[in-house]
Amino acid sequence: MTSASSITAIGSSISLSTFLSRIVAVILGIVAVLSGNGGVTVEITDEVTTESESIVYEIKNTSFSRASAGYSFTLEVESEDEWNAVSFAEGYGFRAVAVVISAFASFTVTVDLNDAFGGPLDAGNYRLTVSVSGTDYSTEFTVVQA
Repeated sequence: MTSASSITAIGSSISLSTFLSRIVAVILGIVAVLSGNGGVTVEITDEVTTESESIVYEIKNTSFSRASAGYSFTLEVESEDEWNAVSFAEGYGFRAVAVVISAFASFTVTVDLNDAFGGPLDAGNYRLTVSVSGTDYSTEFTVVQA
């Protein structure tokens, strides 16, 4: 006999919460595939102002497969309806490290704006692009005046 908090199927019993979490994972995976993003999203985690010393972004892998990423990125600023590359500070380089992001896991990167660009960013609309498993993913954000 099973309790209301467990489910028995094909001779094995799992908790209801485990069963429901697996169902949610399947649904999220299906939504990710149908949305065309390959199960990967990139998000800026904190508000960025003209006084911010860093940008923190998170790569979320909502697929059933592992994904690989690194620390490299590009940054563009919108000017007159066009995206223009933001130049990195002289001598700036990326750590040549590959990171494996497990299924349904995330990877967070903190970019020091003084190191990368020589100081805080000007107010405006920006687009950050990263490569994950050979595919580019972007997120747009606004730097607000402090």
